[in-house]
Amino acid sequence: MESSSLFITNFDGCLWTYPADEWRRVESQVATLSQFKSEVIALQRFFVSAAHECVLDSQGRILIPPTLRDYADLHREIVIVGMLRRFEIWSRPRWDSAFQEAEHRIGGVADRLAELGI
Repeated sequence: MESSSLFITNFDGCLWTYPADEWRRVESQVATLSQFKSEVIALQRFFVSAAHECVLDSQGRILIPPTLRDYADLHREIVIVGMLRRFEIWSRPRWDSAFQEAEHRIGGVADRLAELGI
């Protein structure tokens, strides 16, 4: 079942989607954090508790729960964006806005990326 399911949760106005093995790695990392820090509590309440396991059907489709669709405002056109260890699911208007913001911000970080070896 692990290879035929994804874990989907809300974050940053879109849905973050993980393969089962990667989601378990994220959960393990969160579990190592101090359970008494307000940031960790917020992360668990918002990000971890919202996660749903979504099983792929025989045609590779998933049914996204209504609460997650509502959070990400997924009604018509969506955009799926690869993010290395996960992918994101966006409504087209939100993606266009997020992409423009990222494009604006990336210009000022080119030197910093070079310092990181990227």
